[in-house]
Amino acid sequence: MDKSEKFWQEKIRAKGLRLTRQRKEIIQVLQLSEVPLEAGDIHYVLLENDVDLELSTVYRNLQSFLQRGIIREIDLGTGVRHYELNTGEHGHHLICMGCQEIIVLSCPLPRLEEHLSQETSYEIVEHRLNIYGFCPGCREKRQVK
Repeated sequence: MDKSEKFWQEKIRAKGLRLTRQRKEIIQVLQLSEVPLEAGDIHYVLLENDVDLELSTVYRNLQSFLQRGIIREIDLGTGVRHYELNTGEHGHHLICMGCQEIIVLSCPLPRLEEHLSQETSYEIVEHRLNIYGFCPGCREKRQVK
């Protein structure tokens, strides 16, 4: 993650939130993760690091962050919401349908968006792309069956 802990702390304050210990800890978990996390995953990491927070507190803070644009909610098609810091960078996800491993991909579509905009006169606002498949480990397990 390119942005520093101080950057996120200042962003929280700039968005009108108090910088509580709980908020610092949640942001730190998201900052250290290379993939989007479920609220339960965030809660688990906090507990593993001896940060005693209720899961409901994690959800409340995630909602506050989400409403203020500090984080993004990601729909990976798993039926569970995932969260990542809103760094302003745009990316996509490669998702294993077996073990739910997530790989973050850079966006290969800016030139396509520009082409489509010119061809159709559409103002392209956004796009979303998740690619689903089976990682090598899950693919091997499927072949054994």
